[in-house]
Amino acid sequence: MDEKFEEYEKYTTLMYRSPEMVDQYKKWDVTTKVDIWMLGCVAFTLVCGQHPFQEEQKLSIINAQYQFPDKKPLSEKCKDFIRWLLTPEPSYRPNIMHVLSVLDNWQNAKINLPPCTQIIKQRQEHQTE
Repeated sequence: MDEKFEEYEKYTTLMYRSPEMVDQYKKWDVTTKVDIWMLGCVAFTLVCGQHPFQEEQKLSIINAQYQFPDKKPLSEKCKDFIRWLLTPEPSYRPNIMHVLSVLDNWQNAKINLPPCTQIIKQRQEHQTE
């Protein structure tokens, strides 16, 4: 195992690790986008009452496979915002300035932001599960 992945194992909690910290074969850079992923985990937990990767399965994290609970009705806008934060490929994840801009303009914001195709794909995958 790569030395940096050994450090991730030692110093981070699996269920908050981003895909680039779990899948060493994709060779994605580990940048501040991991913080956006973790923010997505926290946001999901706050609005849903459970962690999206509670089972701590690496494959679920790598593929961003989670389900919004049926008992918590959430707007599609809220779900899309969380999907945006939990986008598996780090280059498609927003940076903190994008996140703050959406939150500052929440009433008028459309979470139909790049990569909207990634969000739509995730939405479709979650609807079929």
